[in-house]
Amino acid sequence: MEVLIEAKSHALIPLRVLRGLVCLLVLFSTAFIMLINKTKVVFSGDIVPSKERILLIANQRTEVDWMYLWDLALQKGCLGYIEYILKSSLMRLPIFGWGFHIMEFIPVERKWEVDESNMRNMLSTFKDPQDQLWLALFPEGTDFTEQKCLRSEKYAAEHGLPGLTNVLLPKTKGFCTSLQELRASLSAGCPFCPSVLNF
Repeated sequence: MEVLIEAKSHALIPLRVLRGLVCLLVLFSTAFIMLINKTKVVFSGDIVPSKERILLIANQRTEVDWMYLWDLALQKGCLGYIEYILKSSLMRLPIFGWGFHIMEFIPVERKWEVDESNMRNMLSTFKDPQDQLWLALFPEGTDFTEQKCLRSEKYAAEHGLPGLTNVLLPKTKGFCTSLQELRASLSAGCPFCPSVLNF
């Protein structure tokens, strides 16, 4: 068994090196922008495990929150293992989109009839418990603005859902599907996952 695992690791080395270089290129370019703007990044709250397979759920307060998660992954030594679920239009960006394809990010159209089979197929490639994984998703599906918050509050009122003032209502299908597909292979997750999956 050890021989098989070792052979698999050697076969992936060129791809992992390329992924790492793309990650570093994007990280350095965004870090440069943050330095120019004198951005201070402060991580607080629960300790995020570094050597475990996790589902990383984050609010999206700005358009660049994914950069902060990359900074966190870099601090934890997991930069090469972070994967994102992101809107498909980002996959068409020059240079960045090419990098996102190589890094096997999961694109979504925000139409469940289109996204479900694609998500399940791609998530199935992340099930090996031997591979490190930080799967990052933003359940709100977009960045926070006052206008979007008003639309979210209106939708909540019309559908008998709680009104949220500092975040948008989450889109739960992608979140639940990620848990359903990966929960057997995740080593760290949220304590309420079983109740979410058994509704």
